[in-house]
Formats: sequence, C-alpha cells, structure tokens
Amino acid sequence: MTTRYLKLPAMDMMKVLIKMLETMSPAFYPHIFLEDAIKYARDYKIKSWDEYIIKLAKSIGNNIVYTLDEELSKVKDVVVINPFPQDLVEKYHEYIEGKLRRG
Repeated sequence: MTTRYLKLPAMDMMKVLIKMLETMSPAFYPHIFLEDAIKYARDYKIKSWDEYIIKLAKSIGNNIVYTLDEELSKVKDVVVINPFPQDLVEKYHEYIEGKLRRG
C-alpha cells in the first residue's frame, strides 16, 4: 500500500489522492467514481490504483483481473489471475529485492 511505502496515515494518503483526482486529468477514466474506488481500497486494504482497475473492469461487466498482485483475490466478486509462472514471479521479486538492497 502507498501508506506503507510513504509511511503516511491512510486518511492523509486518501486526501492526497482525492486532491490529485480533483485535477480532472483526462488520464483518468471518467466513468469511474474515483473517490468511491479510493474508499473501497481503504476498506479492503489494497492499493488505490488496484481498486481503480477493479472498478474499471466491473464498469464494463468484467470481473476478471490479470495481475501479479494476488492479494486482490480478497476483493469479493473478482477473479484474480496471475498470468505468469510462479518461478518467474519469484525470480522477478528476487531481482527487485537485490536492486533495492544495492540502493
């Protein structure tokens, strides 16, 4: 979660994200109620952008999300599929952890 990486309280991060979304940037899909997605993400304790993707999928009648983030499977009414083999995912995580340790 963003709060873990930035070490900010969830409510403060939610306020920042809502302010960012109030810019009405055309980069955001206009038919998604973004504030609802952020609150939903807070309730399920998942990343707000992950919830945005879930809301977007549901808005077009889809409940399948392809992602490495298997924690999304705790969101009800969503089928999470990791399209990559587990050994490849583990190698990816090892690579990223090595990069982070080296700074």
